[in-house]
Amino acid sequence: MKKLFILVLFATAILQACYYDNFDEIHPVPLSTTCTLPDTISFANDVLPIFIASCGTSDNGCHQDGSSSGLGLANYSDTQATIDDSTEPNFLARIKHETSVSQSKWMPKPSGKLTDCEIQKIENWFTQGRLNN
Repeated sequence: MKKLFILVLFATAILQACYYDNFDEIHPVPLSTTCTLPDTISFANDVLPIFIASCGTSDNGCHQDGSSSGLGLANYSDTQATIDDSTEPNFLARIKHETSVSQSKWMPKPSGKLTDCEIQKIENWFTQGRLNN
């Protein structure tokens, strides 16, 4: 009986030591952020927050009011003046980091490239007529 008890105890200990790790549970893959684009891109709700966060007022960026670049993106009228200016014919190419534009002119400078979703919103706003909405 004592041998049976020791054998059961030993078997229980062995079985308890067996543990199955599920790699996916231990190292979950972060959910990819999906880019939801509205049918009509709003300057105030979709584009301006990108400019403020990445290029303008919230990070003492290059394109705030009175900046040394002289190219404002802090509001609609400044943005339109910047985009329509003949010195900025490649605005989209600059934010998309296209090779047709020198790397020194890519935007935004300090924080790196905008996300693909942010770029798509700005590009859609362009193709929809750059409305002040």
